[in-house]
Formats: sequence, C-alpha cells, structure tokens
Amino acid sequence: MTLPRSLQGRLSLALALGLTALWTATTVVTTLILHAELDQVFDSALEETGQRILPVAVLEILRVEIELQFREVHAGLADFVFVAGGPAGPQTRR
Repeated sequence: MTLPRSLQGRLSLALALGLTALWTATTVVTTLILHAELDQVFDSALEETGQRILPVAVLEILRVEIELQFREVHAGLADFVFVAGGPAGPQTRR
C-alpha cells in the first residue's frame, strides 16, 4: 500500500487510523469495567440467594437427623413389650 501524496489523503488516513485506535481502546476499557460491574452484581445476587437458602438447608438437615434418631429409638423399642405393672411400676419383657 502506498501512502497518499495529497494532504487531504494523508489527513483522512491518519484520522481514520486514529479513530480506529481510539474506538478499540474505548471498547477494551468499557469491556473491563463492565466485566467488573457484572461480577459485583452476580456476587451480590449469589450471596443473597445463599442467605435465603441457608435456613432452609439447616432445617432440612435437622429434620433428617431427628428422623434418623427416631428410627433408631423406634427400632430399639420394637424388641420390648411394655406391660402395665403393679406398685413397682411398668415392667418390660423380651
């Protein structure tokens, strides 16, 4: 490619190249800023979601643990037969 000889041609080429470089730099900076802002918004949304879900998860874990303990106790009591006793209180037999 040969450089234009006229002043108007050289000025047009310099202006086009300058605007292209400025546009590219602006695009890169805007992309970086937008990426940082979106990360901040998504982090905030993720934190809010975690704060809302955590109590539900804790209650579910506690419910499962209580259910397991109940099953263990119930399984242990299944071997016994309770009989109403006299003055000494209830008596158990196997």
